[in-house]
Amino acid sequence: MTTPSPEACRLCGGVRHDALQVQKAFRIPCEGEEVPFDIQTMLCTTCGAVATRPPPPADLLAAFYAGQERDAFIPGDEQRIPGEGSRRDQAAWLDAQLGSLEGLHVLEIGCYEGFLLHLLRERGAVVQGIEPSLRAATLGMQRWGVPIEAGLFEGAALPEGHFDLIVLSHVLEHLLDPRETLERCHRLLAPGGRLFVEVPNVLKPRVESAVDFFTFDHLWNFSPDVLGALYRACGFEPGALADDFPFPAFRLLGTRVDEPEPLRVPARTVDEVRDVVRGYGRARAEFVARLRRRIDDELPRWEADRSRIAIY
Repeated sequence: MTTPSPEACRLCGGVRHDALQVQKAFRIPCEGEEVPFDIQTMLCTTCGAVATRPPPPADLLAAFYAGQERDAFIPGDEQRIPGEGSRRDQAAWLDAQLGSLEGLHVLEIGCYEGFLLHLLRERGAVVQGIEPSLRAATLGMQRWGVPIEAGLFEGAALPEGHFDLIVLSHVLEHLLDPRETLERCHRLLAPGGRLFVEVPNVLKPRVESAVDFFTFDHLWNFSPDVLGALYRACGFEPGALADDFPFPAFRLLGTRVDEPEPLRVPARTVDEVRDVVRGYGRARAEFVARLRRRIDDELPRWEADRSRIAIY
């Protein structure tokens, strides 16, 4: 059912949305506690963007990200490189698309411990990163020697017209206002500069996964057509696109141009996104029900064996 929204879409200004999915009382880990939050997944019927509406409070999100440590900090595995294979693939792909990274000034927003920046610097780039987790930023500077500013992109003082390439790898979907972010990227890039974004692909959500594809920290979910339209609206000409990965994601490279275009998405794109997300919801419910039946079948045996049980 399409309903008016109390808040206009931050991408296109649309005010009508379809409710696609609700997850009640999802628990957000924050500062040693778990804060309940209802994840309401909504489709903007104007531009086809899928978003959490309303999003979690900004201060809760900031506290969550500041405390993120992930798998770079597994005890006894201090040399682990999170996402190493994916980062190496991104570096090789960018090198191939750009022809050379030699001398390019590169900014990565949300760089975590900076391994991708390290790889780009090995190819001749001059690199700089921004990362909300102080511990991750410190690790990156110690491990790779790359310059990383700990903090949020919104508060970072950066020179306009300076960068040749800006990278957002699995970051744009986490931001409260992706359009505002890309518009600032436009100002930070030199004429003809490039924008690289990799995000989850809402048209290929993975059903059989430990976690739901639609989670509290993914405030936005994009299809390639929707992100391409956002690029044009923010002053970028979409170029190379890749989506053939073992995980549900795609990457898009764009070139900075002088004039943005109105944000236009065909109605068929909106319909496609709606159909995929609703189909995912049905398939996900069936998958969870199968898991519950399996657990219910096994519980009597586990109890008889006095097994220790942990269910994630």
